[in-house]
Amino acid sequence: MQGRPAIGAQPHPLILLVAFGVLAAVSGIHPYDQADWGLEIAVPAAGAALLGATYRWFCFTPLAYRLMFLEALVLVVGAHYTHEHVPLFDWLKEPLGCSATTTTGSRTSRSASCW
Repeated sequence: MQGRPAIGAQPHPLILLVAFGVLAAVSGIHPYDQADWGLEIAVPAAGAALLGATYRWFCFTPLAYRLMFLEALVLVVGAHYTHEHVPLFDWLKEPLGCSATTTTGSRTSRSASCW
């Protein structure tokens, strides 16, 4: 019985790990809230560290690694802007009839209420 491959044997997870590290570092440049960025980036960073530490015993399929990378990417983008201020889908608000800002009492929020 052969053992599991070393981390460098299959380049796919290593490439995704390096890409995650670069994207996490770039998202830390002038984030919306530095403290929030630190808290939100800790979860995917801990997950990446756990996957790297257990890679020899728990290998996943390339598809699983890609899906985990996409989820980590969502968390990295959310960490940079905070999830409330992500501008990715602002272009959808007008066609859906959502307002760009919602005012509740004395608090104004950029999140839209479409429902």
